[in-house]
Amino acid sequence: MTNSHAQKLKSVVLSALFFAVGFSIFFSIANNVSIQRDPASLNEKMNSLSGLDRAQLKSELERKIKIRSISNGTEKAIVLEGFSSNLCKQYENVQLTFTAEGVSVAGEPTQMKINSPCEAAQDPAEMASIRIPIEKIMNSKPRDAEFSFLGYNSKFTFSKSADEWPHVWILSSFEFLSVGGKSKLVKLQGEERSTPIVLEF
Repeated sequence: MTNSHAQKLKSVVLSALFFAVGFSIFFSIANNVSIQRDPASLNEKMNSLSGLDRAQLKSELERKIKIRSISNGTEKAIVLEGFSSNLCKQYENVQLTFTAEGVSVAGEPTQMKINSPCEAAQDPAEMASIRIPIEKIMNSKPRDAEFSFLGYNSKFTFSKSADEWPHVWILSSFEFLSVGGKSKLVKLQGEERSTPIVLEF
């Protein structure tokens, strides 16, 4: 009987020990996975901006925004890779501000603001690209004005325009605009960054 009780007690102690060790290992693994997922989650499709501070959003914009030449070079497309169209439920428009490289009038840099509706792409899960009619702009007279072009949803506003259109533009800010809520502005130019986002006409 004594040996039987001792064996049972030993079994209970070993079982409790194994359970405690197993639970500890499981908790440690789960905790590590949770920690590792936080930065990794930024690589997933962005459905909301609420969980990102300005520094994180700035980093994501610099990494995800791509500028591509389309229509045999007559247009450029600003592609927002990885930005979900769900963002358009909160932000009705986006506004991009570009500063002309090395061009200024009366000491003020020449700027172009692109105001575009936030809408879904052909893939409804993706945010639509912003098309820029480079050829149409270049064929227009340079002046301080708002330009709209047939077939394009965006409006292009130029200020401090010189006699000729600049050919190199640097993205200086990106703003998610909300009519009924709070807009979110991210400044890119004038702050430390690895590579500027360049648009060439």
